[in-house]
Amino acid sequence: MACDQGLDKAKEFHKSAIEKYGWVAHLVTDDERIPTGFNAHTHGFDDKFKHPDIQIVLPIDGKIVNHLFHTVANLIKEGETFGQGELGEELEYSEILMEYKVRFILTTEDGTSPKWVDGTTDSHIVLRMILPSPNGSLYAETMDGDDIYKEQERVEPFIWPE
Repeated sequence: MACDQGLDKAKEFHKSAIEKYGWVAHLVTDDERIPTGFNAHTHGFDDKFKHPDIQIVLPIDGKIVNHLFHTVANLIKEGETFGQGELGEELEYSEILMEYKVRFILTTEDGTSPKWVDGTTDSHIVLRMILPSPNGSLYAETMDGDDIYKEQERVEPFIWPE
């Protein structure tokens, strides 16, 4: 019963946050679908800003996640659009994380390719924010430190419907 009440309160909070702010963030620290187990993501950016939701899978402090999500939301409100870019011409952004660059990968929340039916999907499409490794690299092949930085990139290819 307590779990049901907790879930009901969480759903109520989610609904009120969407109504009040237009978006909400979730932080899951034991998500088995994500190689790092860490799944922080937004809901509502698509409706509020006509922009994909944002996801962070590198295990970092929740206050930093919150700050990054608010920074991205404020930049989108100011007219910035974030994206992945084309292979070989990946886009990097320097205005989100102080003097460090970040980049994004278009994927689904669980990193799988979306399943399309009649041009629509039930998959939660997100831009996964790739945060730099200790040497400042945004690409797995040049990242140093723990392999957890490289795990940010582990996703299936994103395939649009035909």
